Amino acid sequence: MMQTYRLRAFTLPLVVTVCCLLMPVMALAHVEQGQATGFLTGLEHPWSGLDHILAMIAVGLWGAQLGSPALWVLPIAFPMMMAAGGMMGLLAIPLPGVETGIAISAIILGMMVLIDVRVHLAVATPLV
Repeated sequence: MMQTYRLRAFTLPLVVTVCCLLMPVMALAHVEQGQATGFLTGLEHPWSGLDHILAMIAVGLWGAQLGSPALWVLPIAFPMMMAAGGMMGLLAIPLPGVETGIAISAIILGMMVLIDVRVHLAVATPLV
């Protein structure tokens, strides 16, 4: 039987701090500003960046670990928030550190799966 570990209060901030210190600033997946070639570029981007793919896989795995209804709520909430971010981009609302945030979220979500963190759906949904 797999032992379930409890996430201690200091573990998550420690993981986030270490990830921020180890992350190269220039590892961005977006094309340079002004080089987007239209609708297909925006539609293709979430599927072409490794950080997006890893975050999507981690969300699905974490939802599966948490069981129903997180099994379907988390994978629905994730692309809804991606669409909201895309809309903010279309409205030219500046969002500093977007790619860094996506990479950190992929790492944190992966840690949630690895450590088998079990939280209430009301806590898990905003984290996605």
